[in-house]
Amino acid sequence: MPAHDFGMLDNLPFPAYVVGVEQEIVFANRALKEALGGPDPAGRRCCEALGIFDWCHDPAACPIGDALALRSRPVRVRFSGAAFHPYLLWTSPRGRDVLVFLGELSGEEPRGETARRLVELTAIHRITSGIAQAQELRQVLRLTLKEVIKALDGDKGVIYLRDGNRFRTRERYGVSDRFALHPKIASRDVREWGFQPVICDVASARSKAEGIHSWISVPLTAAGRPTGLIIVTSAHERHFRQPERQFLETIATDVGMAVANAELLEKVLQLSVRDPLTGLFNRARFEETLKDSLTEPVSVCVIDLDGLKLVNDTLGHARGDEMIQAAAGIIVRSCGSGGIAARIGGDEFAVIMPGTDETEAERLCQAILGGVEEFNRAGAPLQLSVSVGHATARGMPLAAAVRAADAAMYRNKTGKTVDRRCSLFSLLNSVLAESGRLAGDQTERLSKLAKVFGEAAGLGPEQERDLELLAVAHDVGKVGVPDYVYLKPGPLTAEERSLMEKHCEIGHRIAKGAAELDSVARFILHHHERWDGLGYPDGLGSEEIPLVCRMLAIIDAYDAMISERPYRGAMTNEQALAELRRCGGTQFDPALVDIFLKDVVPALQAG
Repeated sequence: MPAHDFGMLDNLPFPAYVVGVEQEIVFANRALKEALGGPDPAGRRCCEALGIFDWCHDPAACPIGDALALRSRPVRVRFSGAAFHPYLLWTSPRGRDVLVFLGELSGEEPRGETARRLVELTAIHRITSGIAQAQELRQVLRLTLKEVIKALDGDKGVIYLRDGNRFRTRERYGVSDRFALHPKIASRDVREWGFQPVICDVASARSKAEGIHSWISVPLTAAGRPTGLIIVTSAHERHFRQPERQFLETIATDVGMAVANAELLEKVLQLSVRDPLTGLFNRARFEETLKDSLTEPVSVCVIDLDGLKLVNDTLGHARGDEMIQAAAGIIVRSCGSGGIAARIGGDEFAVIMPGTDETEAERLCQAILGGVEEFNRAGAPLQLSVSVGHATARGMPLAAAVRAADAAMYRNKTGKTVDRRCSLFSLLNSVLAESGRLAGDQTERLSKLAKVFGEAAGLGPEQERDLELLAVAHDVGKVGVPDYVYLKPGPLTAEERSLMEKHCEIGHRIAKGAAELDSVARFILHHHERWDGLGYPDGLGSEEIPLVCRMLAIIDAYDAMISERPYRGAMTNEQALAELRRCGGTQFDPALVDIFLKDVVPALQAG
């Protein structure tokens, strides 16, 4: 056993040491070293290091050898040595070692102070052995509580462990919920209870009703930090004194350290199977579950969170993390305790449902979609959108069902064109509004203009969709423009204008990285090109400019002119239309200006 296993013995006020199988001293406590007045005897054979016993010169008579041989019971021998008054040598097997205690002799059998020390030493021995051998924290706590109650001649006890700044009951013996959960203990701030031992000589009437007439409390600590609290009670008043407090304090550090180590191990184990952001199982644990024998049929639901890359790139990963956590919460609430939920990718989740058929799997998917709708209706700043798919395994590998569910999810994602576009518009609105790059109902106005203009220009369905999405997403790159430039109330300097013009390239990069916007990425890049070739960023002219970009230029300019701006008032409708006519052939495609004036404006006025 390494010496640090015996740290509790150093706090004892009487000599004690540990002897190994070769009768070498493994550990000597402080009291023994002070009594000997020499160097630390650890590492030497006890007969050579101590030389204080009569039998040190006759190893055959050594009771320590008997203890090593017998192991089944303690060995007690009276002796008188050079460094000690008449003392009792008491040995007890401890795994491969023997613990030796030198207690003051009083009569034929140990009693009084020596008897108490023997009882305490036995408890310390068992607790330290338990800490070394226990596989779980609960075993350590149960053994500790049992031994300290016995050693202190108590009746009941409870161990609390720290949970934030409060204590939470983790092990108890004999005490009721009423006592264990008493708000004066369980709800009291750790900073009040966690550092000082307390002896209550006369308990309250409430405690006496439960047979508790006095109690003692000692904090469990590790590296000066409270990790818990141990309380032992007695049916007698004034039962606990300073020696009992000292005994509890002797074990408190080692038990507190065991608690800290166990909690650290638990966190490490959790990190190995849990996603730290959501608390769901991670991909590694999910894939292990696929190999388990689960009750058939087994259904799998795959969920994809739409728009996460867009939010990460525009508002930052902290806001994206909030979306992930919100989606995870909805999934957990929807599947309850019967599902095994995991985050298997950046924006992808899965739920394994043992003993569940296709009907139940479909019900789960609908519950998740319903949870998302409820979340959005509650007015969340960032609206969520998810795509779901499910499959059921009957006599087939579960991994195949996961692939089938994934394929179903992608079919769902590409098939819900209208719903998905609405969700994307809502998300873009949230992104632009949160970044201060959206004025009032601007998105709604531009979307309506795009729809009417697309119909009037005879666009095909795909071009219509591109124009409507471009109308909403074209300025997404402005999230990368500094506030001092974007929000400046007056004219921009040449340097500031250059920064503002970068929003086309920023938006293009964002759109290329977000699957939802990839189809309009090149249009976002070119939406500020001019018919006369004097636009930016590439100076394209006339029909080199994509059609939807030429149309957006007219829509965006018209809406800007009839809207209030920080640096000017709104134009009248007539003034805005006159400006469009004047700029046809220079800034705008003249043919498209004619269509806008002849067909779009009247349609808007009529509608």
